[in-house]
Amino acid sequence: MALRLLFLSISLVSTLVASAQESLSKVAQISVLTCSEGPELHAAFGHNAIHVYDPGKGIDEVYNYGTFDFGAPNFYVNFVKGKLDYFLSVTDYQTFSAYYAYVGREVVRQTLNLTQEQKEELYRLLVENEQPENRYYRYDFLKENCATKIPELLAQSLGENFKMSTVYDGHDLTYRSTLHEHLPLYSWNRFGIDIVLGARVDQTLNTSSLVYLPKYLKSILNTSTSGSRPLVQNTRIDLKKNLPQATPSFWTSPRFVLLVLMIYSLLSLWLGKAKGVFKLLDHTILLFAGFAGVLLTFLNFFAEHYATAYNFSLFWANPLLLAAITLRNKTLFQSVSLLSLLFILIGFLGIQYLSIEMALAALLIVALSLKQTQKL
Repeated sequence: MALRLLFLSISLVSTLVASAQESLSKVAQISVLTCSEGPELHAAFGHNAIHVYDPGKGIDEVYNYGTFDFGAPNFYVNFVKGKLDYFLSVTDYQTFSAYYAYVGREVVRQTLNLTQEQKEELYRLLVENEQPENRYYRYDFLKENCATKIPELLAQSLGENFKMSTVYDGHDLTYRSTLHEHLPLYSWNRFGIDIVLGARVDQTLNTSSLVYLPKYLKSILNTSTSGSRPLVQNTRIDLKKNLPQATPSFWTSPRFVLLVLMIYSLLSLWLGKAKGVFKLLDHTILLFAGFAGVLLTFLNFFAEHYATAYNFSLFWANPLLLAAITLRNKTLFQSVSLLSLLFILIGFLGIQYLSIEMALAALLIVALSLKQTQKL
């Protein structure tokens, strides 16, 4: 009798384990969702999520690695330090798609071509990662975000069967150039981003590094494989884009503003000591560059951001300007002028990206610093 109960217990446990493992039915589908860019800066680079749909088991879950909490303690301080944690959240597809329909952003679905076993393993990983003790991760815009998590999960669940495409190898793309593709309407934001990003983001990337952007991830998945099969079974548009077309204005762009300031600085430099009425404007520009230099110093040497290290913009947006103005020190002004010219040379040598706007900003600091030395 005892032996019979033992066999019955083993049989029951085996049945329960098998049932737990077979969490998806044969009609289950797992898809990667790619959401197009939105009109706000935080949405300018698109978004990715994973949709698990199983009508046989009543499962309709969207797994979203792009969730963060504005109310978290020291949110903005941690963001600047590079110590901001994002987390995996889960919602139903109707709620997810209703938001993107409301804001007019496109949603493209790529249904993955997976075996039943691969679906089970991928779903198991998603459920496991959504647990409170696993859901948080240290966010990095270029290295760890809602898009990069997807190939990580595919590599874990498919193992050696997952072969990522190399479609963009040799295309001379960089982090900075691919970011620029998403910022035609955000000229001031692009200028600010170019200032804070260092030389690291100007290195040529291979295909695997480009998965940080949803646009590129979608294209890479389309040409990747699972074993001998295409990874993506089919692609369809769930929601069409419904955003008004906007055209950037040159007259409000940083290029135009910097050109005007550059002309002003050259004219006032030529007039020299005879005209002191623009002292407030001169000092405002130099102080702004000095405080920007304090931020760049922190991002270069104390923050954990991969993208902000080795930033030679610190040569012209220089904290020495604060001391130069306070101490009225001619040598400090001359030093910043030389460093600003060195920054332009570094740009011409291709060590760090040099835009027209950044060159104008550096020359503006040179002209205004030289103007200060005339008064000392």
